[in-house]
Amino acid sequence: MFRKSRVIFFLLLVAGALAYYLYHKPNYASGDKAADFVMDIDGRELSLSSLRGNYILLDFWGSWCPPCLKEVPDLVSLYTDYHDKKYTSADNFEIVSIGIETGAERWKSAIERMGMVWPYHYSDFKRFKSPIALDYGVRSIPTKFLIDPQGNILSVNPSIASIRKLLRSKLQ
Repeated sequence: MFRKSRVIFFLLLVAGALAYYLYHKPNYASGDKAADFVMDIDGRELSLSSLRGNYILLDFWGSWCPPCLKEVPDLVSLYTDYHDKKYTSADNFEIVSIGIETGAERWKSAIERMGMVWPYHYSDFKRFKSPIALDYGVRSIPTKFLIDPQGNILSVNPSIASIRKLLRSKLQ
């Protein structure tokens, strides 16, 4: 009887892990075309597709999310190191941050306090019900998509080290 309950426990554990993975798995994978969307940046509309020609890190984050805040210094360093470099197949490297938020004050404060110097910050303050988050299948943060200059997703949730390695390999 003890052995049978261990097997059942193991199967339930595996089923739970699989359900968790499938629930949190984004809607897009490496090789997929990144879905276009329009965001309001300081009163002007900007589409993701208008940034084609650049490497883009699409970063879903929250000012209330400890793992997100922990990686912000690495993102700032990545942007500072690679934004204005010359690439063989791209004009630039950009970060587009999508805030999974409910209010502007804390979000804007975190952007300023953390030194998130890139110009592309957007939130519609609907958290995970945001049309962009829903389209991309973002159910947990941080979630990242590295997009190539043609608008294709190179990787989902890449490490900062792997992004650095890729960008370094594409320098002129």
